[in-house]
Amino acid sequence: MNSIREVAQLKSQIADVVAESLSVSWRLMIRVKGVGAI
Repeated sequence: MNSIREVAQLKSQIADVVAESLSVSWRLMIRVKGVGAI
């Protein structure tokens, strides 16, 4: 059971990292290209 919980936690952490990466990329694009690029 512990391994199942650990896998679920790892998947959650990966999802958090991907979401944060997308957020940072989005903010960088706005900063570089300006709000008009949206």
